[in-house]
Amino acid sequence: MAKVVIDANVIVSAAFGGNPLRALTRAMKEDDVYVSSSIEQELTGVFPKLSKKLTKEQVAFLQERVHDLIQMAKLVSVTANVAL
Repeated sequence: MAKVVIDANVIVSAAFGGNPLRALTRAMKEDDVYVSSSIEQELTGVFPKLSKKLTKEQVAFLQERVHDLIQMAKLVSVTANVAL
């Protein structure tokens, strides 16, 4: 079982289907998924921006799924940043 951190952009992209959704679904079934507080904040802050692209029902559905993901994932604290 792998330890996986899923970027907020991949999680949001999964709402639109395709490979991001397949990757997220597979990770949630087969791996240990981790999120940091910064990823959690980024996810909760994206919903107002999505209201321009999605219906209220779609945004509500995505909010529920993100909440489920955060509940299932393990929360980790970031102790170092990687400079590219």
